[in-house]
Amino acid sequence: MTSVQALLGFDPTELQLVNATEGDFLRQGGAATTFSSQSSTPGRVLVNAARTGAVGGAQAEGVLLTLNLRPLRVTNNPARVELLQLAPTGLNGVALGGQALPVHLIRILP
Repeated sequence: MTSVQALLGFDPTELQLVNATEGDFLRQGGAATTFSSQSSTPGRVLVNAARTGAVGGAQAEGVLLTLNLRPLRVTNNPARVELLQLAPTGLNGVALGGQALPVHLIRILP
């Protein structure tokens, strides 16, 4: 994988985005990367990450990104964080098949 665009979603009445940070996945082998995140719509985070320069794709396991979320209220039900869209790209801009990940449930306690 040489780049990826991901859209993540959550209930903005339960969670607030503090920040999104780049993980080590695309930086494998010391590759230079670009990473950006934007949250112009409450409850949505768009992330773009890419390896730069003439390097191959990342292949081993690793962390793509970390979302730091602030709980806004205590709930009886777990809060949901969902991967809404995933668009990974391989060498020469070839689209890779994205696999849907399960919904992540987060329990917010007082």
